[in-house]
Amino acid sequence: MIKFLSLPRIIKQSPVEISERNQIDLPIVKDLLERFTQNSFEMDEKVKYIKTPPLQHKIIFHIIILCLHLNNYKTDMNILARSMKIDNKQMFQYCKEIGCNFPGIKNEYVDDKKIKNVKNLILELKAPLRFNLEREIKRNSNKQNH
Repeated sequence: MIKFLSLPRIIKQSPVEISERNQIDLPIVKDLLERFTQNSFEMDEKVKYIKTPPLQHKIIFHIIILCLHLNNYKTDMNILARSMKIDNKQMFQYCKEIGCNFPGIKNEYVDDKKIKNVKNLILELKAPLRFNLEREIKRNSNKQNH
């Protein structure tokens, strides 16, 4: 999946070419194309596949969850971010959206501003997931007031 993530946003190759060039089994390529791209046809009737931003986020979330599942729901966020070529701060946001915890996260002060240190973090996913209901209630009440 990480190899597929690194493909360009617009893929003009056929599934067979993608499979051969990236050494990914053809049935897996076809499944990834179906799940994480939209088809688009050009004037010469060639199919091209487009990874839209929502579908790009979807594959990133799938990779994070799969990695957590394979590693007993704990993994090093920095290694995962480097593998996926994603900035640590952006990866931190993705992991927070999934509901991950970061045991041992520390705040640092830079120029008298408090920031979270997102280096050398272990992310953890505990089940059952608990969402911040207070924040959701605030968000919904703000929508109703506008």
